[in-house]
Amino acid sequence: MNGGRAVIVTGSGGAIGTAICQRLVEDGFDVVGVDLHGAGAGSSERLVYVCGDVTDKVVRDRVFARATCHGDALVGLVNCAAVVRTSPP
Repeated sequence: MNGGRAVIVTGSGGAIGTAICQRLVEDGFDVVGVDLHGAGAGSSERLVYVCGDVTDKVVRDRVFARATCHGDALVGLVNCAAVVRTSPP
């Protein structure tokens, strides 16, 4: 993070979330990805991951703090997180 424009991407550990994160970095954004199952591919200076559940306030606070810790302006949120049921409730 370098004092630029930050975007948070939930569900960043899956294929679609990872692709979104990579594209945002290519477009010049600093990105914080958050996912229950950990990091997607390709952490860098402009792309960091937080492992956690976005329904947990502590995790949300950590993600927001990470996105804004170097003066970045939070300019976007991509909600790519999903719950997939493999059997009936």
